[in-house]
Amino acid sequence: NVDLTKMTTTFETDAAETCTLPNGTSGQIKSFAMVTDNGDMVMTVTNPGWAASAKTITFSDIGDGCMLQFIGSKWYVIGNNGCTIES
Repeated sequence: NVDLTKMTTTFETDAAETCTLPNGTSGQIKSFAMVTDNGDMVMTVTNPGWAASAKTITFSDIGDGCMLQFIGSKWYVIGNNGCTIES
């Protein structure tokens, strides 16, 4: 699971990898960035605000990044740079 105690999470992949973003606390902001690319990072988002069930955000290249905010009971994308967001 993604560490919710830090505002920023960076990804350094050794191969194709996965992680899960659990529910946050209301108002929480999390940013993510890929800094080393030896395979895609596919993050499953629990309670995304853009879909009815858990969906994914894929980080494919160095510099891919996004910012999410937990509002009420859902994560919402408030910024995206190069990530693929499954809807």
